Amino acid sequence: MARSLVVGGVVCASLVFATATAAQVEPGAASTETAAPHGLDFATLVRLGDAARAQGRPDDARKAYLYALKLRPNEPTVLGRLGLLAADAKDWVRAASHLLDAIQGNGGETEAEREKFGRVLARARNEIGLVRVTLNVVGAVVLIDAEPVPGAGGAAFVVYLEPGRHELRAEAPGYVPHVQAFTVTKGGDIALAVEMQRAPVEPEKAPTPAPAAPPRPAPASPPVKPSAVSEPEAPRFLVGVGASAALEYAPGVALGPVGLFEVRWQLRRVGISVGLDARGVRGLGTLEQAPGLSLWSLSAAIPACVHVRLSFFLCGFGQVEAVVASSNAERVDSAFGGGFRVGGEVFRGRIGVRAWGDVLGRASAPYSVRNDLLMWEGLRIGGALNIAGVMSL
Repeated sequence: MARSLVVGGVVCASLVFATATAAQVEPGAASTETAAPHGLDFATLVRLGDAARAQGRPDDARKAYLYALKLRPNEPTVLGRLGLLAADAKDWVRAASHLLDAIQGNGGETEAEREKFGRVLARARNEIGLVRVTLNVVGAVVLIDAEPVPGAGGAAFVVYLEPGRHELRAEAPGYVPHVQAFTVTKGGDIALAVEMQRAPVEPEKAPTPAPAAPPRPAPASPPVKPSAVSEPEAPRFLVGVGASAALEYAPGVALGPVGLFEVRWQLRRVGISVGLDARGVRGLGTLEQAPGLSLWSLSAAIPACVHVRLSFFLCGFGQVEAVVASSNAERVDSAFGGGFRVGGEVFRGRIGVRAWGDVLGRASAPYSVRNDLLMWEGLRIGGALNIAGVMSL
């Protein structure tokens, strides 16, 4: 036990001194340094990192592994352990990148450790998206969200990204810069083909004779600042159909179909939308004075929503409703109201599932007594739970 305490003390002292005297180096970064802090060798640094990780000190473990990689760049086992540390911190992009390099390099000292690398990589892949990029110009400089992509100088590369909206920019001498926006979903795998166009060659101009007397130079005009307003993003259209279960729309629980249409404008992780819903539900309860009569509620709503991270949304809506007695098509009551909606959605490519709940307040109770026949008079407050399959057009 005393020996463990001494080793722990050496870990802390070495890594604290290293942090104060040198900057951290990311795996794969170029470095001409060959000596680690206090002259520690590769094996010792790995043992120090393993001890710090076992003792619940991830920052110290990461520093030790990074210094070990300065001595042996791209060592797969150390990269895998760095990936496990990143996964513990929910840094799924870095975790997937390190673990993929470790698995491709046959990293891991034991079969159990190699299996753990694979399990954690699969979990990380479910949280982020994979983008496969091909370029027609080898050596082009590629940036995603204004950040350079390491190792992107070849004809093809892959990169892990957080779910959401991203922008790729590719530049090369003699070519027109290529800009392309795309959306990444959790667990998604998309391919981007970057086709760069050659820049037009301007014809050579014939030299003009020098003027007899040089004109007096005009004062320089101040540079024109580019507009800070970006082009609006093209709208996204969604359609869907599903089922609805409602209360206080008719006697008892009311069931029936629901359809929707939506137009959405997305700005990175936040979007806004306007839509149109149609719902038709039949009450399963009976009327006291007319047990053989059933009621249908037909409604149309216009929701305006705010979407966060392409998964959750909150809406306000207005609704118009008509109630029809099934045995008498001429008997129709109407009601107007409004309320709010909250829900979520999951997409796989262009197909997804949406679930939401509505709370409705009416201006008046829509049902009443007519011709001495009791038409059930519902409450002014109603609610509905809905689920639908949706498609992005």
